[in-house]
Amino acid sequence: MLKTITLLFIISLYFFGEVKAAMPADTVPRSPFGNNNLQQQFSDKAHLFRQGMAYMEQDSVEKGINVMATALKLVQEEKKLLQTGNYHVLELISFFDLLHKNQLSPSEKALGSAFLEAIFVTRDKSIQKKIATYIKRNPGSVFTNRLKVYTLSYSPGKALNAALAKLLTLDSLLVNANVLQAEQFFNQQQYAPGIKHLSRVIRLAPAYAYAYNLRGYGYYHLNQPEKAIVDYNQTIRLYPQFAPAFKNLGDVYYDSDQYQQALASFKQLSGLNPEAALYDLALCFKALKQPDSALYYVEKAIARKPDDAWAYNLKGDLNYGKDKYSLAIQDYSQAIALDPKERAFYVDRADAYYYAGTLDYAIEDFMQAYRLNNKKEYVIKRLGDCYYDLRQYEKAIAYCQEALQLDPEYLSAYMRLALSYTRRQQHTLAEQTYQRALKIDSTYAGALGNLGWTYYCTDEFKKCIDYSYQALKYEPDATYAMFNIALATLRLGEFEKAKALYSQFIQLCKKSGYVIEEGARADLQELVTKGIQVQEARYIIDNFFSEKP
Repeated sequence: MLKTITLLFIISLYFFGEVKAAMPADTVPRSPFGNNNLQQQFSDKAHLFRQGMAYMEQDSVEKGINVMATALKLVQEEKKLLQTGNYHVLELISFFDLLHKNQLSPSEKALGSAFLEAIFVTRDKSIQKKIATYIKRNPGSVFTNRLKVYTLSYSPGKALNAALAKLLTLDSLLVNANVLQAEQFFNQQQYAPGIKHLSRVIRLAPAYAYAYNLRGYGYYHLNQPEKAIVDYNQTIRLYPQFAPAFKNLGDVYYDSDQYQQALASFKQLSGLNPEAALYDLALCFKALKQPDSALYYVEKAIARKPDDAWAYNLKGDLNYGKDKYSLAIQDYSQAIALDPKERAFYVDRADAYYYAGTLDYAIEDFMQAYRLNNKKEYVIKRLGDCYYDLRQYEKAIAYCQEALQLDPEYLSAYMRLALSYTRRQQHTLAEQTYQRALKIDSTYAGALGNLGWTYYCTDEFKKCIDYSYQALKYEPDATYAMFNIALATLRLGEFEKAKALYSQFIQLCKKSGYVIEEGARADLQELVTKGIQVQEARYIIDNFFSEKP
């Protein structure tokens, strides 16, 4: 049955509507049809529209249709509906026009009047049966087939598909029918055939801004952002007040890492509606590494919409980026309270708990995220991190191995797995794991450097030096690799060369502002404790590490 309340809502939006704020671009799927709720102040047309409905309710259907058609004509003259209306809006207007201009046969006119009366007055549930009966008698009537498609369009399915296919067979050049067909394809994520129908629409109605906006959405989802940008810009040229085009254009730029261009688009959207782009502006400023500006806009977004879970999550990200983990945890907790089924919120809070040092809470949140979603590689690997830091290496190994079963190219999981093997003195397994990672990425500095340390642990000092230098080639500030080179050189018995290397690396770190980790000194102290090259190790400690780094 036709959803009459929805129909009334669609029409009334063009007289009394207001812009709805855009949802977060990076988290919520965008509507392929844009947002038709642009604010209007058509008081004179609204009066006519109400008057037309009053006539219809008083059983003066023809008079009501004429008055409503007049109101719609006045709106069309301002080009807003003709340029930005979707299928339902334009098709309903077409029905009014056809009836008002007497372009139908008597029987079609009677059916059309009954159709509109059923929508606006009687809420007649038998209208579909009446249309079906008439079509059986007049199967070639384009108008009645349009009515049938319109009634079915609110309950998409096989019946709509069949009716729409028949209608386009009867008249392939119907603009509105081609738009609906494109919308249906897009709802099914079949973007290429949808674009084909929209290109036909654009040829038939080259000033129809909505078609460009919708086609841009299709190009975007076919990973053709350049074509999407062209279509969105054309939409804006045709109708500069069409807010959805600015939103969509900003989203494409943002998702293509063109943050300055995205920011410009969202600022233009904000000019049309000051509150519509707050979240998106915050995202752009965050991406442009301007956290204070991002925080300003996300707080405004929260003030506007206190139940926006994603805005709280973004605020949490901003505090997390400033190492304010306690504040971030509060923000993520608010997001979870608003939407307890969103996996991403638990992952983000778990990361905050992890870096705040509350590993038990981190594990609890990672486990909840694990239960909520099948995208588990990151969560499982992070559980491995937690158990590694808790020195529960057996559990860490199990989770890292599971992560690698799900994603055999997950490099950071190889790293944590190999480190866990090293902690358990399983150096052969650690070496094999690092080598597997390097087969995926031979330039992975972390794997090269830590493989060097694995060779140091097995007294293969030349290999340690070789792999440590390779790590420095790809990561010049890898100070651990520097001091592994010096330490391995000392273990080879080359004391003078080792002293020179320690001096060289310490001066480089001071000059470049690199942090010298405590391990550089601790490894030398371990030699002293074990009675290995005691005199040489003490000399380097006393002369190069007289103060703790």
